[in-house]
Amino acid sequence: MNHKRIITLVTDWNNKSYYIGAVKGELLKRCPESTIIDITHYISPFNISQAAYVIKNSYKSFPDNSIHFIGVCTEFTKETPYVLVNENEHWFIGADNGIFSLMFENLPEKIIKLNITENQIFSSFPELEIFPGIISKLIYGQAHDILGEEVHELYSKFNLNPVYEGNTLNGNIIFIDSYNNIITNITNELFNKLRNGRRFDIYVQNQNYRISKISKRYNEVDKGELVAIFNSSGNLEIAMNYSSVAELLNLDNKSKIMIKFYDSQNS
Repeated sequence: MNHKRIITLVTDWNNKSYYIGAVKGELLKRCPESTIIDITHYISPFNISQAAYVIKNSYKSFPDNSIHFIGVCTEFTKETPYVLVNENEHWFIGADNGIFSLMFENLPEKIIKLNITENQIFSSFPELEIFPGIISKLIYGQAHDILGEEVHELYSKFNLNPVYEGNTLNGNIIFIDSYNNIITNITNELFNKLRNGRRFDIYVQNQNYRISKISKRYNEVDKGELVAIFNSSGNLEIAMNYSSVAELLNLDNKSKIMIKFYDSQNS
């Protein structure tokens, strides 16, 4: 059996503590043939929607049978047990706190509710105490029915959807990247369906900041100007060429993005 695996890490730990190093060390001790890849440790604290967006848009870039370690909102309770999830030939380990329903449109192919109880957790760091051991057993061929019980449901949490009313589409910011570009929950498919060839304006924060076209590249506008593109995940992204739109306009995950469509007679 091939014990070489890719293990990815997505956490909200930042880089200022020992957590990342400790977990990596424990994983390498238990799974010495594996390669550990940091996707990000800069998820906003406890923000499972943000973590779901990052994982959903990155995991398919890794080889089949990769294992994805989710270290966001992992406090164990009876309502949020630990699970192993298999989907599209990839494994995921984390808490059943709603994140998987945000990552996948349908129920994953396999869900294993791990045989872990509150009495087995002796510290405040289950990602170190529990997860590496489970990952090691998975890699080295432990039978799934010994790891836990296969179940056919997950806790569901729903993303905020854009709201369309009176020729106006209101969306939300779901992610702010390392360049302080903002990613919204408005998809290319929805935008084109509602636009239907009409003229439009995108308003960022308020009506003082307006974009009237969709670009393909950031450098299609002058430095310091706002630009709107649909990114590789198909979501509307707002940036400021060679600048930081979220910082300069004081945007966060609570900020709204508004698109107004104009019928031809009002153009």
